[in-house]
Amino acid sequence: MQRVTVLWNGEKGPVERAVESSDLEWTLLQPVEFMSNALQWAESIRMEGIVREPFGDSPSAMIHNCRHR
Repeated sequence: MQRVTVLWNGEKGPVERAVESSDLEWTLLQPVEFMSNALQWAESIRMEGIVREPFGDSPSAMIHNCRHR
């Protein structure tokens, strides 16, 4: 069995249409934040033990984007 996961920007393009019309199992992921962006917090965590982020009270599920071969 093969599964396809597409990082989706909210608009269906040729990749999304091809995946949807295939016989493969598929998932469209529409991320809001990526874990790699959390590196911007490193200095404030190290120096003050604080993360400053707008909308800190809003829950968000960060996505770790990695490639598998």
